[in-house]
Order: sequence, then C-alpha cells, then structure tokens
Amino acid sequence: MYLVVVMPQEFRSYINDVIPKVAEAYGNLLSIKLIVGDVKLSNRFYDPFRNQYRAWQIIDSLGPCKEPTVYVLNVDAYVPSLNFVFGLADPYLKCAAVFTPRLNHPNHITFTTRLAKEIVHESGHLMGLHHCLDFRCVMSFSNSIIDVDRKSWRFCNRCYNLLQRSLISKL
Repeated sequence: MYLVVVMPQEFRSYINDVIPKVAEAYGNLLSIKLIVGDVKLSNRFYDPFRNQYRAWQIIDSLGPCKEPTVYVLNVDAYVPSLNFVFGLADPYLKCAAVFTPRLNHPNHITFTTRLAKEIVHESGHLMGLHHCLDFRCVMSFSNSIIDVDRKSWRFCNRCYNLLQRSLISKL
C-alpha cells in the first residue's frame, strides 16, 4: 500500500528532511510516493471575511483519491468550529491536506519537523486512526503550535498497533 504525498514546488528544499520522517513513522507498513506539483485552489474556497480557506471544501474538491493522499498546501484554512486547522482528513475520500502557514518557523529543522508531524497525523486519520490521549503521540490533537512542537512525529505503541491491524485488514 502507498501513501501519496503531494508537495508544492516551493517546498522542494524541505523534501529530504520531511519524507524520511514520514517513512520512518510508518516503518515497513507502507511506502511513500512523493509527487512534487502545485495545486491550484479555486477562489470559491476562500472566505474574505476570515482571510482563510474553507478546509472542508478543499478536501471535497481534491477527493476522492485512489490511494490515501496528503496534499501540502501553503494556505491558511479553517473549519466552522475552529479558528484554524493545521490539517484536515476525510478517510472516505482518502484525501487529506496539511496547511502550512501556521507551521512556519525560520528554523529549517523546526519547520520540517512540524510539517512531517502533520503529514503523519493527517495520514493516520486516512488509515483509520482517531485522536490519541497520549500528548506525545503524533495522533494527539493539536490546538496550538505548542501542542505540535510537544508531540513526536511517531505513533505511540497503541496507535502503531491499531495502524498495523487496520492496514492488514485492508490487504
């Protein structure tokens, strides 16, 4: 099974730091297929009153995907119940997005680690995982950038075991 990660051209310099972390988080459970390319978002997804994009409309427009796919997008996005989201996933569409503006940091390592965490987190949802109560687990919910920085880019043992069972059942 593959996890497809679509990264924009402008993030080319980050690929060598992000993709190995994502691959290591999954171990030998699946392979990563990287696509470098830009996604053009429709203006109808933009909310000028909030100066943000509607995350759920972006996901609906990108899916359904043949393989679980995470798009990395350099736009700020939200869902109605939250001021912003770092990412959003729809397992039924096999489609997720990570929104990078709130992950930005001048330090290259900090930014690429944050980006890897959110790609792993959203792809975990695509694989059937829910939020984890272990704040160190990559599947823990992040309400702020502090939460993102605190958690690991790896799954806790419980989530990794759930992931293993989920992926085996899909074979």
